Amino acid sequence: MARLRVLGENPPPPRGNGENQLRELRDYLTRLKDELEFLLTHLGEDNFAESLATWVTDTGKSIEDINTALAGKQDTLTFDDTPTSGSDNPVKSGGIYDELQRKSNPNILTNAYFIGGGSQLGEGSFPINQRGQSSYTVAGYCIDRWYSQRTTHTLTLQSGCIHWERVNNGSYNPLFYQPVKVVQGEVYTFSILYRTTFRKLRETFSGSYMPEASDWTLYSTTATVSGASANIGIQDMSYNQGLDDTGKYIEIKAIKLELGSEQTLAHQENGAWVLNEIPDYGRELYECQRYLKQVINWSDIYAARSDTTNLYFFIPGATMARGPDTLTSQQVYFYSGSNYYTITDDVAFTRQYSGIRGSMPKGSIPNNLGGTLAFASAVFISAE
Repeated sequence: MARLRVLGENPPPPRGNGENQLRELRDYLTRLKDELEFLLTHLGEDNFAESLATWVTDTGKSIEDINTALAGKQDTLTFDDTPTSGSDNPVKSGGIYDELQRKSNPNILTNAYFIGGGSQLGEGSFPINQRGQSSYTVAGYCIDRWYSQRTTHTLTLQSGCIHWERVNNGSYNPLFYQPVKVVQGEVYTFSILYRTTFRKLRETFSGSYMPEASDWTLYSTTATVSGASANIGIQDMSYNQGLDDTGKYIEIKAIKLELGSEQTLAHQENGAWVLNEIPDYGRELYECQRYLKQVINWSDIYAARSDTTNLYFFIPGATMARGPDTLTSQQVYFYSGSNYYTITDDVAFTRQYSGIRGSMPKGSIPNNLGGTLAFASAVFISAE
């Protein structure tokens, strides 16, 4: 067990007569008591460093005294200005430094971690992929909340990333992005963990070009936003530069947009990039279902006849981000007791506090008849 001692000095050696020795020891213990009381009173305060500096000045201690007292200890703090990994100092090598590297600010983007192969493989696998395809060659939404702008590119879900590849040299510079709301005038940081063979690729946050990277690379940039909304993602600029990049691609593990001037997407451990967090799957799914809700075919939905014109029904779930789009020419079956009715018509939706309200012309269904409703095929109710 280490000896207790006052910062910068050892307990007094025996000298003089017994009375002098006791006096010196008493003085020493009084100073030790004062220092312990200070630590117990102030340790854990947000301004601990400032309080310590003031106390050091008031008591006549010096930084040299404190460094001397802490030298060789593995359970004490450091006064180094710029801690870096690889040091014997615990702040640098194991404790506080590593925790600082692993901190994670909230990600303003939804469904932006692409490391699990997709939710079509089973619940808990990122990214959320309610549409269920393993690849998309579309001009529209693909995996939840993400938009691929042209059919010149194909998005493929892989076991540890997503793969976005130019499949033909059409005359476009398409984006892969997510639309988000931001606060005008605030500072944001965009970061992406990727590797790519594209020769002219830029991120859409600041419009800067990203370097080619054959191995996993973390790119980040900070800027003050000038608008209230933004399309956050990447853009293949090869056509604009006169390049045929057919067959070239980018692979992405994660993308982040966060408030502030520091990236907290990932850190390095033993030379490899490691994500600072894996988000909660349930929370991410909930956020995605605010924009897209899948209704499985033949699943029962309770419905009730409420007037002489329409059939109304309710689908519980996340509150949609806005009023969902109308579904055209949908075939549904309405069951009441031993009777059933077939309707083919447009279905309109309104968002409710805890779900979606649907309505459609009732056709031949009698007035004020209750029952269940089922869609003949799976449908996606979209607010994207």
